[in-house]
Amino acid sequence: MVNDDFAVNPATSPWRQPALRLRVPVISIFPLHRNGKVVGAFTLYASEPGEFDAEQVRLFEALSADVSYALDAIDQERLRAQAERSAARGEGDARG
Repeated sequence: MVNDDFAVNPATSPWRQPALRLRVPVISIFPLHRNGKVVGAFTLYASEPGEFDAEQVRLFEALSADVSYALDAIDQERLRAQAERSAARGEGDARG
């Protein structure tokens, strides 16, 4: 989600006054996913409307996708290692 200007975006009217009081007219939020669920976000603020151009938005989207992929890969590696440990314990019990 990219909000280029709290002052003119009607979708952000509930947050307009606090944002403008804090001099944060621009906010961009890029979600981080783990196993298909949102678990966090990169949130970027800017002091000038139009600060994030299309190329920067694509870069931040790619960054959040890469981090999400890494979170999934970490989970998969953890599960793989647990399965290996379980299998090793099972083999040791069968021999003993």
